[in-house]
Amino acid sequence: MNFEHVDIPFNFQNHYYFHSIYLKDPDSHTVELTTRVQDN
Repeated sequence: MNFEHVDIPFNFQNHYYFHSIYLKDPDSHTVELTTRVQDN
């Protein structure tokens, strides 16, 4: 399951070393989910 599947609007940002997804919680606060990009 993904955000698109459950119709949750989000914004993806590529910060080179990190990837972030921004979305709003039920109180309209911005939530950021971030993960580090691995070097291969």
